[in-house]
Amino acid sequence: MAAFEVRVTYSSLCALTQRFVTKTGIASSLCSKLRAAEAASVRGSTNARAGLMHAYSREVDAQTGKSITAAHAAILLRLAAAL
Repeated sequence: MAAFEVRVTYSSLCALTQRFVTKTGIASSLCSKLRAAEAASVRGSTNARAGLMHAYSREVDAQTGKSITAAHAAILLRLAAAL
């Protein structure tokens, strides 16, 4: 049996978001939130980071069944929660 570890980063979640979202503008909006959340995290602004990650999750929810399949949305939300 092989063992492996997967680490979620803001940039890896953005890359996956771009693969899963069918509309470029939506993917760009979501990645913008991830980049801003990462910057807030680096600054130590935990409230700003939390707000941006919440906004990312809300947008994923809003696009579920539209530009994101339900299965892909579930993956994105699970990974976002792991950040």
